[in-house]
Amino acid sequence: MNSDSIIAPRSYQEAEERIARVYQRLPGSGEQNTALLTLIKHLWKWLAEGANAELGDSGLNIVSFSTLLMLYSAPGSSVNPSELSQCTGETRTNMTRICNELEQLGLICRAPCPTDRRRVDLALSERGAELMDGLLPKLRARSETAFQVLSDTEKDTLESLLKKLLLGFEQHG
Repeated sequence: MNSDSIIAPRSYQEAEERIARVYQRLPGSGEQNTALLTLIKHLWKWLAEGANAELGDSGLNIVSFSTLLMLYSAPGSSVNPSELSQCTGETRTNMTRICNELEQLGLICRAPCPTDRRRVDLALSERGAELMDGLLPKLRARSETAFQVLSDTEKDTLESLLKKLLLGFEQHG
């Protein structure tokens, strides 16, 4: 691992020590890759827990909120479940479950597609749009707090690197 790195946060120190011990027992490349994957998991845990706490009484979690966000931003205000699955990174099966829950909460509406009767289109209900209007400022403030430790240049670099990493995963499975 890079000795010039920033000191590990307490929440990650034990994991970092354990990763180092694994590679002491089993030398070879891969220690930094394991560390990066573990850091990403720790970051996701922190972000998801924080977002879920912020979503609190809404009945949503980070996954259902992400689904509503994609509907909120949909051109023409409707989208089909396959497109939502692609946008959110959720499986089609999980997207069906999420949409069922959101419909039961009265946050989305299903309607037959006017151009393809085999397809169902989804749209935010009025209640769903109002909920998003209230939640987005809270979550925006949370994300600003989360990323305030980075300069604008660092954020640009991080975004570029994460896109590059995702592209690599997509290309090489």
